[in-house]
Amino acid sequence: MSLTVRTLALVALFLVVFTTIGCKKEDFTERTGFVVWTGEFVDGGCGWLISFHTDLNYQPWNLPDSYKVDSLPVTITYKDLEKRPDCLNRTDVDGQIYIHKIESPL
Repeated sequence: MSLTVRTLALVALFLVVFTTIGCKKEDFTERTGFVVWTGEFVDGGCGWLISFHTDLNYQPWNLPDSYKVDSLPVTITYKDLEKRPDCLNRTDVDGQIYIHKIESPL
């Protein structure tokens, strides 16, 4: 009987360890920057971008309409989608992001 209890305890321990290892925590980054309108795609623009002070520019996948204001300062929590931007004609756009949280002091 004690062998069965030990076996069950060992199986339970492995389940807890592998479940914990298997759960991936979302990797969100928080930064401040500006919302920037770069123009329509057909005119060579890239639509709305988030521009950070470090010269990084990202195309937001889900920018709320209420934040589509050129030069609006924002603090965002986001995840890099590791996808190329839709506007391949611009070399200054670093990728696409998913906005988890966005705020503006204005």
